[in-house]
Amino acid sequence: MSRALPIIIGTAGHVDHGKTSLVKALTGFETDRHPEEKLRGVSIDFAVAPFVLSNGDVIGLVDVPGHQDFIKNMTAGASSIEIALLIVAADDGVMPQTREHLQILSHLGAKKILPVITKKDLVSEFRIKEVEQEIEELLVEFLISDDSRISIVSSITNYGISELRLLIEEAVLTSIKIEKTTNNIPFRMYVRSAFIMKGAGVVVTGIPCQGMVLKDQELELITSHTRNKLDIRSIQNYRTEVLATSQGISSAINLRSAEVEDFERGVCLATPNVFNQTKSINVWLKNSSENEHIVRGRQFTFCLGTLSAACRVYPVGGNTIEPGMEAAGRILFSKEVVVSAGDKFILRDSYTVAGGSVLSISSRPIRKRYSEKRIEDFNTSSSFNLSGNFTSSELLAGERIFIYKKDLVALLGLNEGYYEEKLAQFEAQSLLIRIGKTSWINAYKEEALKNKIFSIISKYHLKNPLKLGLSLYEICKYFSAESFNVESLDEEKFRSFILKDERLTYNKTYFSLKTFKPEISKKDLEAYEKVLRILEVVSGISKVNLLEEIKFTEQEFKPIQKLLESEGLITNIQTYVFSTTKLNFYKSVLLELKQSHPEGFSLIDFRGKTALSRNLAVPVLENFDSNKLTIRVGDLRKVL
Repeated sequence: MSRALPIIIGTAGHVDHGKTSLVKALTGFETDRHPEEKLRGVSIDFAVAPFVLSNGDVIGLVDVPGHQDFIKNMTAGASSIEIALLIVAADDGVMPQTREHLQILSHLGAKKILPVITKKDLVSEFRIKEVEQEIEELLVEFLISDDSRISIVSSITNYGISELRLLIEEAVLTSIKIEKTTNNIPFRMYVRSAFIMKGAGVVVTGIPCQGMVLKDQELELITSHTRNKLDIRSIQNYRTEVLATSQGISSAINLRSAEVEDFERGVCLATPNVFNQTKSINVWLKNSSENEHIVRGRQFTFCLGTLSAACRVYPVGGNTIEPGMEAAGRILFSKEVVVSAGDKFILRDSYTVAGGSVLSISSRPIRKRYSEKRIEDFNTSSSFNLSGNFTSSELLAGERIFIYKKDLVALLGLNEGYYEEKLAQFEAQSLLIRIGKTSWINAYKEEALKNKIFSIISKYHLKNPLKLGLSLYEICKYFSAESFNVESLDEEKFRSFILKDERLTYNKTYFSLKTFKPEISKKDLEAYEKVLRILEVVSGISKVNLLEEIKFTEQEFKPIQKLLESEGLITNIQTYVFSTTKLNFYKSVLLELKQSHPEGFSLIDFRGKTALSRNLAVPVLENFDSNKLTIRVGDLRKVL
């Protein structure tokens, strides 16, 4: 049974070098569809022709435009290409756009280049040899393996067409590993075109860049200003109706309840509730121009698949990326876009200047200076990216400190319901530190988080020299609600994480620096000592009377009260203040009452043992009740 294989091959080369004619000779498919294309004799937009292998399987052959005016469309087609036919006409030889197309293919990660000389029927054998030499020199310049055999063809006479077909089949079946596509990877496709089919409604076309989607599933349309969920009515691959489509297969998707006006070129169709929009990303860039400098804030057009967006580029670790150099950078978009770590893109001005790969989609505001550690992070992240470890790339290069369940499907590259096994793997590798049932800390940011908390507490001590420190939830308030979800927190786990920093201590309520000692003013010290002297001679005192004695307002007394309470010297019960030592004595009286009054003791019995007034004895006993030291039965209390 024939299959649509997840492989795209494509043409690349200068305008009028015979790309469209070659596609027709190989497939029988006419890719110049628009009237303007036929009139001008050049391809304006990329088109995908079905290339049928000898075993009946089908792959997509993309015919991309060569004219300078339509290079952006060439980029859209080239984004999906794994095998490229580098087309050079025998009469012209290597031309400027031949070089630019090869440069674009190199940036976008084409795995194999098959050089093809067209128009053999127009030149001599001597000229063919000259063009072969030009191509060989070009391949060496772009560091492309010299085992790429150069095919020589004529679309007019069909010379070499059969041999080229066999060479393409060999590349497909031996150079590309075809893996079984499953439904565990989130689906993402940038729309190429949309139209209304009579009796069916809106149909959108494109080449999915990741994942798989089934007929009757739901997709989310993500634009720069809206997100809408739509049901799939049907799917076609190469004009054949199928039950599913996936990465690398040219697809037409018929959607229910859709409006064709919503599908401008480059908008994203994706698995719902997975991909986040962003206006800034961290990237790894290669300046492939001959003499252009990528300076801080320079404007480019960012091209990824059919997505095209204006942006500004900010090199990391310097103000310029010079020709031929590679470096990390940050990109700010003019509109919100959907991208993922590992996506390959190009940057264009009036021509291609650079290419790169997305390191992370979480990015802080642009800065002029970066620490050596941060620059090193970007360099390491680029290594992860190159090896295909996009999760580590995102964790290291991105700014996420806290990770939540809603982030994991996109972060780990798996649909919900499939990520648990991979999550366990990342936890075992200590890349994610669990601090709640559905929340984790990015282990690459562990030291940064510790230092941030240390800094928060240090600054708090400087501003509040009498206060003992910050509670867990007071610390949490220093993180924005967008980045930190208190509701998902396991207090014990997060507390344990904070205390991994040996510079900090915890006293059952507050975190503080181990080196911190409250600095008390002369006025506060006098009040502190006076409170202790008063409580030495009274059984207890109302706070109102105490404040009158020390001549402090309640607000002025608060830090002194907290200090005395933290040192275990006083206890506040309702509106009264007691010496903790005397309160402990009142507790010890309970043991005597338990022995002498096993049936229960009265308020008078308790007052007789403690000499407390009724006003003081009642709140003390109510405190004992609430702390489960006693239980009230009618007018009596029993000691528990």
